[in-house]
Amino acid sequence: MKIALLLTFISLSFRILFGQEKITVAGRLYNEESKQPVPYANIVVKNTFIGTTSDENGSFSLQLEAGDYTLQIFHVVYYEKEVPISLKQGKNIHLSIALNEKTEQLGVITVQARRDAALSGFYLKPYSVINAPAIGEPDVVRVAAMLPGITQINDYKAELNIRGGHADQNQFILDGVEVFNPQHVMGMFSAFNLWAVEDIRIYTARFPAEYSGRLSGVISLNSKMPQNKPYTRAHLSLLSSGIALTRKWNKTGLLFAARRTYLDLATKLFGGNFPFNFYDINLKLTQNFTDAWKISAIGFLNTDRMDADPSLSKWGNRMAALKLYKQRDGTVKKMALFYSGFFSSAEEGGGSSFINNDFNISGLLLEYRRIFSKTIVRFGLSFKKNQSAYKWYLQGNLNADKIFYSGAPQAFNEKQSTDLMEGWYGQDFLFLPRFPLTIKLRYILQDYKQSYLAPGLFLDWQILPRLTVTSGAERMFQFFAAGSEALEFNAPSPLFITDKPLSADLFTLGAVWQLGLDYQLKSELFYKNFHSLVKLNAAADSYPAFLSGSGRAYGADIVFEKLRGRITFQFAYSYLSALLWFNNVSSKPNWDVPHAFKGLMGFRFGRTWLFNAAFTYRSGNLYQNALAMFYASGATGDRNYSRTDFNLVTPYFILENTPSTRFNPYTRLDLALRKKYKAKHFDWTLYIQVQNITFADNPLRIDFRERYFGGTPNQDEGITMSIPILPSVGAEFEF
Repeated sequence: MKIALLLTFISLSFRILFGQEKITVAGRLYNEESKQPVPYANIVVKNTFIGTTSDENGSFSLQLEAGDYTLQIFHVVYYEKEVPISLKQGKNIHLSIALNEKTEQLGVITVQARRDAALSGFYLKPYSVINAPAIGEPDVVRVAAMLPGITQINDYKAELNIRGGHADQNQFILDGVEVFNPQHVMGMFSAFNLWAVEDIRIYTARFPAEYSGRLSGVISLNSKMPQNKPYTRAHLSLLSSGIALTRKWNKTGLLFAARRTYLDLATKLFGGNFPFNFYDINLKLTQNFTDAWKISAIGFLNTDRMDADPSLSKWGNRMAALKLYKQRDGTVKKMALFYSGFFSSAEEGGGSSFINNDFNISGLLLEYRRIFSKTIVRFGLSFKKNQSAYKWYLQGNLNADKIFYSGAPQAFNEKQSTDLMEGWYGQDFLFLPRFPLTIKLRYILQDYKQSYLAPGLFLDWQILPRLTVTSGAERMFQFFAAGSEALEFNAPSPLFITDKPLSADLFTLGAVWQLGLDYQLKSELFYKNFHSLVKLNAAADSYPAFLSGSGRAYGADIVFEKLRGRITFQFAYSYLSALLWFNNVSSKPNWDVPHAFKGLMGFRFGRTWLFNAAFTYRSGNLYQNALAMFYASGATGDRNYSRTDFNLVTPYFILENTPSTRFNPYTRLDLALRKKYKAKHFDWTLYIQVQNITFADNPLRIDFRERYFGGTPNQDEGITMSIPILPSVGAEFEF
């Protein structure tokens, strides 16, 4: 029945009335001042879904019926332009369109206009992220945390909680392939080299049909495409140094980017020993066979290494994909083979004791997209094999009971796998110009036995010329969950394939109000119902064992922003209420943040100075509900601490099922100053930035084990504070 329903939807997409013979509208976009081509601009026929993108040479092509139209051209670096055209039967036309480059350097985060104007979707260009204050150097995950609906409860973790979801419910995608745990320094920085990225799409709801496998968020990055004009960018910061370059030779293109920390190398020069380093590498090779056919090979790897003899720890990612495209006249066909794997290993004594964690996915993807005058059709099919392996062996003075949970064995080996076949279909309709409708349907077959159906429906209504109401309803599934062996999800946390998938329903209702040319007001309400959740059961006799539960989250996001001019800003308020149920006991997760105010501001002085500021004021973190979970799990049973002991020893712990006491409100102000210089053969930018310049004393969490087995309870052991005042400097070079 479910398969028949999916096929019915697909067949409906082809019931398009074939009109008269099409006329070809070809053209070339170029920079009015330099006369250089403008690649990757969006060309859209006004009041329709017909559109295309200019290629590396600035060329584009459309097929339309006879009539009068207006072409709209959008590009993040150029001013928008409208070009009226009149088509007569049997007469193709060719256009040369000049675009004016924006002279101002935009501010902190610039969210570009998209047909999907809802607050739950963000489209960012790298320079928006580069301009924002960050720890050490620009980081896409740190900037994402400044967006409405997204929370980062620990300054030392590059993990995100999106609209009430756990950090393992977010999907990171690079060039269409999922990347697991993309983190450096145990989660403090993301593993993505921003200078190798072309654009970033972040979804907190209204997920496109081609994305699946997570309940809360999608962060999708596309790496740069090689262009005719060579691109080279290098950077040097207190954290790392790196380079990114693209080259194009006739029909062959190359992207290469690499980044590495250097403190370990620098300290060796002076006879010291800094035991840590990380690096990441991006590689893309493209070959155009014809104007329509193209093949690309993509690779990505990152590795962290901590060598503190006799201990050695490593973790990172390996990703590779081979893609074949055909794109012509509004039709895109794609086939891809892919592999993506995450690994972490820790050993001591030359490998006599070790902890290994591996998770990988491999498969085949087929995708088709077609643009018609009143609709966009896309559907695809994928085959994925998910595999996980988690094992440890401990001897000597290494006690699994202290490293993991009470009763953990000294030796453990767990292997899991599952096969997923997924078919999806999506269609955008424009029945009336003011009522765009999107439907999606995903059919999932697990291990060729159990099937699941995930529908989605999004309807927008332009009730006034500048006011649009948005709405949506969708279901999501997730087939693995993190085993958070610390109080938080982090880089070494294993991913376990669950017996049955996690699932959630999400409903949204919002509004977008365009206040003149430069100002915009957005709001969105959401309700998320988690039907199936799991967490590790530390008190079970076997490992891993999971508790089944459920949950709900609801809230609202409001944003007021100005995106152009010498002064740009984005002010946001978010409300969230999240609750989880396990063993018929309700509790608030530690990422439950009822109120959050965020501000991003950019100021341009002259043509070369840029000043940016970011501030956060939000509800304080909960007084670690994690302690109650440790107590309930029996992890404290052999420590001779009773409930009364905890209440007498410290006022910090609140042992309730639903604790309401919180730390003080979290406040933070970050600043960044950038100055651009022009040399004869290159441009370079010097930046100075300061994190937490007000030196706010923000307590973030209490670690039960560290506090009670690492120090005296009446002292401050185990209390994690926010980052201190943290200044940094760096330089960027563009050739």
